Amino acid sequence: MARSLPLLLLALLAGCASTIPADPSPRAPVELPAAVTARFAYTADVASVSLTRDWEDDEVEVFSGLLPVSVPRSAHPGGGEGGAPPDDGTFSAKFEYWRSKSAPAKAPVVLITPILGGGKTLARWNCYDFANAGFHVVLAWRNTRVLREYWDIEACERWMRKAIGARRGLVDWIQTRPEMDGERVVAFGASMGGIITSVLLGLEPRLKAGAMALAGGDIPSILSVSSEGRLARYWAARLEETGLGPTALEQLQRGKFPSDPLAIAPAVDARKVVMVTTGLDTVVPLENQLLLWRALGKPLRFHLPVGHYTAILYLNGITERVIEFYRGRLAQEPTAPPLARAR
Repeated sequence: MARSLPLLLLALLAGCASTIPADPSPRAPVELPAAVTARFAYTADVASVSLTRDWEDDEVEVFSGLLPVSVPRSAHPGGGEGGAPPDDGTFSAKFEYWRSKSAPAKAPVVLITPILGGGKTLARWNCYDFANAGFHVVLAWRNTRVLREYWDIEACERWMRKAIGARRGLVDWIQTRPEMDGERVVAFGASMGGIITSVLLGLEPRLKAGAMALAGGDIPSILSVSSEGRLARYWAARLEETGLGPTALEQLQRGKFPSDPLAIAPAVDARKVVMVTTGLDTVVPLENQLLLWRALGKPLRFHLPVGHYTAILYLNGITERVIEFYRGRLAQEPTAPPLARAR
């Protein structure tokens, strides 16, 4: 009986999850202004990538790699801890390539961006699941410890632009691989990874579908209330640095972060998106998750009655539903609605 209790708990939890269908008449995606797309310009030296074979088993062969990437230098490049040199916009994007041994000769690819904390273990579980489903996987690491206490107020914007440049560069690299189908690339991200993925979907037309779990919009308001320790420490440091109150600091942060997911979401085709939301989340509050969901055009949504970290109880089920969604999108690939001009 004791051994059956975890299974019983999972069954009960699964019964509490709900599916919110996509808006049957989704709004058309808008064309982003040229000034916005210019912020996300990048170059990636895909010819310089060399892979190091790390390990393999019966299901996958795993490699690590570095991709040289450049993005426009920020007008406020900032500096690092202990007098480190300012950010000049050039860096190496770290990634892992999980080659699926069950994939066809030319297989679809999932581009994964992990969560902020504990990301390696959870992300690699996802890699296994997608690889076993016949996808090759490219796992994009963060390259830096995000939201350090010493980050200045402009650092979030610099970081987002670099994160997007790295992932678009990896999509470039995917196009060069004979075993990868560059016409069938999808993206997956959870928490901070979902936030990045939501912005990426608005800027990278080669992505045919995207799934975001535990992600939200209006980053300043998330920072101001989040229970996640790193976010709380960053926010406390900015309050002390600026001498502002929480509301005034939120307004200042919004002005310094024009690439918030809510600003890019109108460019995303809602039909190629699925979201996973969590009702008891104190890291990314449900209110912020729903802000992003609405901005994305109310796509298909799976809602879980749990918190940010307890969502792991649903990990297998989430991945199965996401794989099902990807397969449907890649099989159909409906004609995209015409772009509406941004005003």
